[in-house]
Amino acid sequence: MIFISNQKLSAIPQPLLSRAIYVDVSMTPTEKLDRMEAIAPQVRPDIELSVKLEVVQFMREIMTHIKDLNIRTMLKVLDIRVASPTEWRDIAEYVLTA
Repeated sequence: MIFISNQKLSAIPQPLLSRAIYVDVSMTPTEKLDRMEAIAPQVRPDIELSVKLEVVQFMREIMTHIKDLNIRTMLKVLDIRVASPTEWRDIAEYVLTA
């Protein structure tokens, strides 16, 4: 049986942990952003790479304040950036930190 969870290891019940072999693949915020930058060329091919990298850089600048940092977060910010090319930063920051 394979059990996959996005819970922190400390949140998994001890009886389950003691009967399992587990691999913790958690990432720091910096590692997550590095990964987003690495896959940026393959994500949303309809958007220029420079725009995607601009979004990742913006997320790096405020990463300590982002509530939920994952690839879906990057996609949300990309949508905001495309929808509002001149005033996207304030909107994105609110969405990421509220």
